[in-house]
Amino acid sequence: LGFGIPAISMGIAIASFFSGTALYRLQKPGGSPLTRMCQVLVASFRKSKLALPEDSNLLYETSDENSVIEGSRKLEHTNELKCLDKAAVVSDKEIKREDFSNPWRLCTVTQIEELKILIRMFPIWATGIVFSAIYAQMSTMFVEQGEVMDRTIGSFTIPAASLSMFDTISVIFWVPVYDKILVPLARKFTGKQRGFSELQRMGIGLFIAILSMA
Repeated sequence: LGFGIPAISMGIAIASFFSGTALYRLQKPGGSPLTRMCQVLVASFRKSKLALPEDSNLLYETSDENSVIEGSRKLEHTNELKCLDKAAVVSDKEIKREDFSNPWRLCTVTQIEELKILIRMFPIWATGIVFSAIYAQMSTMFVEQGEVMDRTIGSFTIPAASLSMFDTISVIFWVPVYDKILVPLARKFTGKQRGFSELQRMGIGLFIAILSMA
């Protein structure tokens, strides 16, 4: 029963997902983002001795409205991590040869900004490592803890594997409470439509997770 209910629920979820296939927006593959990031690192290292132009508009970028990355829009240049901007510096050799096709030597501003965004996310991502390690125990340690608990209610014994169900029940309960009660209340104090910013929601969630494990 403990594994049967999640299996049935997962089957229903998969069927619902595929039933809406005709309504999904299909985006053409734009290549591997990891490859693009490696290209930025290699190109910036190769051009580490070149000087950055004072005008960021002189950095290499396509003249089209769309990015060279299929299905992606262009990203505006930012002033952080300028060492990576050297990957978009057009060298004299490239100007003479009019050869701008080697992505391992010359990258667009959009490619560089992709990597910058990822680097900025590292501190936020790192805060979730411990939380994820604890959260992952629900599918393993919760079952082992349940095996040594007194799970009998009258003549019925609760399966140890069903303890993870309480996580799902708590989410089902708290989502409408957050949406209908907490968000309107927070909106009065913050003035934001969604009550809290994404970073604030993550911080509050991590703080509550710490209290739950204390």
